[in-house]
Amino acid sequence: MGGLIEEWGLLGLANNGTNLWWISPASALGALATRPLSIFPFALAHVLSPNSFSAWHVLTIFELIIKGVAAAYLIRQAVRSDLLAVLGGVIAIVYPADTMTIALRNLHINFAMMLVLVGASLNIADLTCDRSRRLLSMLGAASALAAFLMYEAALPLIILPLMVVFIRFGTRGALRNLRAKAASHVIWFLPAVTYVVYVLIIKNYIPQSYQASIFPSSADALATIVNALKAVFSIAYPRLLWDGWRDGVSMLLVEMSLHTAVPLLFALTTVIWLVAWRCCAASDPGGGRMVRALIAGLIIMIAGYLPFALLPSHQAISQRTFLWAAIGASFFTVGILGLFVWRQRLVAAYLVFLTFMVPSLAFMLVQHDHYVELSNNSKRALRSILAQVDPAKTNVVIDKTNSIGHTWNLLDGNMQLAIAYLRDTPQQIYLFEVCRATGMEWARSFPLARHGDCREEAIDWRFVAPVPVSGPGMPALASSDDLVLPKDQTHTVIVERAPPPIEAVVNHDPTTPASRKRVTNILEIDPPSQLWRSLKSDRGEFFRWSFGDWWSLEKPTPGTGWREAEWGYRGSSHTSSAWANRDEAMIDFEFHPVKPSYPFRIRFSFINPNGSYQFEVFINGRKVDLLASDGVYSGVIPPSVLRDGMNEFRLKAPVDPQNYGLSVMVDWFEIGERPVVALIKSLPLP
Repeated sequence: MGGLIEEWGLLGLANNGTNLWWISPASALGALATRPLSIFPFALAHVLSPNSFSAWHVLTIFELIIKGVAAAYLIRQAVRSDLLAVLGGVIAIVYPADTMTIALRNLHINFAMMLVLVGASLNIADLTCDRSRRLLSMLGAASALAAFLMYEAALPLIILPLMVVFIRFGTRGALRNLRAKAASHVIWFLPAVTYVVYVLIIKNYIPQSYQASIFPSSADALATIVNALKAVFSIAYPRLLWDGWRDGVSMLLVEMSLHTAVPLLFALTTVIWLVAWRCCAASDPGGGRMVRALIAGLIIMIAGYLPFALLPSHQAISQRTFLWAAIGASFFTVGILGLFVWRQRLVAAYLVFLTFMVPSLAFMLVQHDHYVELSNNSKRALRSILAQVDPAKTNVVIDKTNSIGHTWNLLDGNMQLAIAYLRDTPQQIYLFEVCRATGMEWARSFPLARHGDCREEAIDWRFVAPVPVSGPGMPALASSDDLVLPKDQTHTVIVERAPPPIEAVVNHDPTTPASRKRVTNILEIDPPSQLWRSLKSDRGEFFRWSFGDWWSLEKPTPGTGWREAEWGYRGSSHTSSAWANRDEAMIDFEFHPVKPSYPFRIRFSFINPNGSYQFEVFINGRKVDLLASDGVYSGVIPPSVLRDGMNEFRLKAPVDPQNYGLSVMVDWFEIGERPVVALIKSLPLP
């Protein structure tokens, strides 16, 4: 994996000599002063490997392992079972709910998770010991405070030790423990109080904190809390108790080759079970503890998700929002397994564990593959740009991939920082204007996520801003100024779909030895291993485009005339859609036809209700006649239209200047006969 979004910005700041170890109100990242340690893990990774992402990967693996070990220890102390502790530690690592578990941009969140779990483990070691071991609680409190200063969403997990005590001793036993170990409990809760006091003080020294920028000050507190609690039951519980696992099953069926993936994941799960089973003799589970683990798990889920439930924008995504609640879900899953273990139904417990783990491992593998592909997209683009960039001029990038500027592919601003870091030129300011080759769409984003046009004229480049539009409750804004650049001040960079070799990049205007190392180490694209190729599904003569197949795992749209993906909950699953915001919107796609003609289907979320409104669909310039049925438009692609390789889908649908400049909203389109797995997939198939 490599850089996606924040990674490039942070590397750019580190390259400029910005202090990333502690964020003060006066620093370049002053808005994050309420979480002053949030960049610490990135700074550590950069120091350990300044010219590659190696340390980022090592730290991510380290964090996940320690997270699993700490979770296993807490579960062991809670349910008194080594068998369930081993299983629970693995479950905590791979729990299928959050879709940002292993992305490098998640480094600080995983670090905070590790710290709070380690802190809770140290506190529990004191709370469950017959003699006082307050030093452990103090060390645990220090670890927890570091977690809160790194990522404030860790704060609700302050209840973890109390939940472990409740599971182990029951309600009365927990009350006795509170009295007998009052000092240790107070020590543990002090970091939470300290952090709240810190935030109350520091917010007076920053104009607006990051949290304040995403949480509207006009929000009604009571209504927000009520809405958050509703979200726990309508979003968090379904995702954690069912939907995430179901996504894992669907990923296994759709994305992976069943005849190779299932045996491998089955064998891996069985090995984990056998390792855990060797600990069975050291187990003393009780039915009461298992029931309390179920209850505590539900409570921890609420606590872990509540900070994200307060924000509608976070309710709509599954990246980082379920990481903390997944700890509670792990306790809940252990409670279910424990009921079988308690009744000596080990075969049944193994089958339950197998049923849970195989989809969970598939969930992690598909997630990893998604982030690898996203980073490879950026690597290809950066290689092309670095092989041609002119630091002294404004670089006009003609992007033949039609995807640069998307959130997940060198979002505006990130590209400049990435280039400065890779070339090791911290003082150099690089200027870029990106034009998507098809239709020459100006990649710069204007209000309502609209884009302008790039026009090459005789003596200059003219970048034309989009025409102002209006909508219900929003009058038309003043037109933005066009940008005009004389050609003698510009340099044209062509980004092809196939990147130049690394040697061409390194040899183009080399700067420093560090730059050459960075380009070589970071922009190298390793081909998929033979094992991974054997695990991936071959979709044959079927192609499906959607703006994201799995919740929050959206991908850059290789086309023009689209807003970015939006997620909705329809038909018991999360679906992605995107608005077309140009009269002609297109998408490039790769297909390898065998037959001369194929069926075509497209689904719209919204079509202008105006009876006279019309749209047309073209494949490689040939119109496809469509008929509507149950919300899906179907037709047949004329013979010999599809090409072996890259093809073009084009949608002609006039935008409505009085409806925010939008035309239609598309869910997906398909080419070919659906395989059986497409009917099983948890996507909105009619």
